Amino acid sequence: MITAKIDGVENVTKYLMDKKKRLEGQAVGKIVREESKPIIASARARVPVDSGLLRKQIGFISHNDSKYPTTALIGVNYRFMGAKRGNSAYYAHIVEYGGKTINRAPHPFMRPAFELNKDRVRKQIKARLLKLLDIKTDKK
Repeated sequence: MITAKIDGVENVTKYLMDKKKRLEGQAVGKIVREESKPIIASARARVPVDSGLLRKQIGFISHNDSKYPTTALIGVNYRFMGAKRGNSAYYAHIVEYGGKTINRAPHPFMRPAFELNKDRVRKQIKARLLKLLDIKTDKK
């Protein structure tokens, strides 16, 4: 029988538990939401404005944070001011994709905003997570 003793296992375990604690709770979700704000700003800048209601309702959409703590849903929160037609941008999909029945040409605002910002947002989230975990990377 061969026996080996590995020194420092307790230190490694403690180090990993500390890193785990940093990622618990809403820390990652907060970073994702903060760094995703340029997508919202870009969509708001691209949307055609009539009354301004659609522009106002572009933002984060509420979801079950305990089930999806690292996710930020971005879109048109048409229930923002109520479900009544007068207070809701229920027509957002028609603006984005167009409509055959009302003969409206598409005016994309969400997809272009995402495509324009996705790489920068991804890099910023990665950088903040690495910083949160105290992980240094070599940039050559």
